[in-house]
Amino acid sequence: MKDDYYEWMQEGFNNFPDKKSIVMNDENYLKGLGIIYNFPGGFAEKILNLMGFTFKGEELSYSCFLS
Repeated sequence: MKDDYYEWMQEGFNNFPDKKSIVMNDENYLKGLGIIYNFPGGFAEKILNLMGFTFKGEELSYSCFLS
C-alpha cells in the first residue's frame, strides 16, 4: 500500500508543471500538498498561488493572508 502511494506521488510530481509559479486550486490542492510534502526540494524557489476558500479563525489576523 505504501509503495502505491509513493508511486502515485512520484507520478504526480513528474506531471507537475515545471514553472516558476504553480497555481493550486480546488482540483489539485490536496494532491499538490502531498506532492510538496513528499518532494519539498522540487519546489524550492517556486511561487505557490493558492486559489480558493480560506477559513479565518478568530485567532488569525486578516494581514496574515496578505502577501
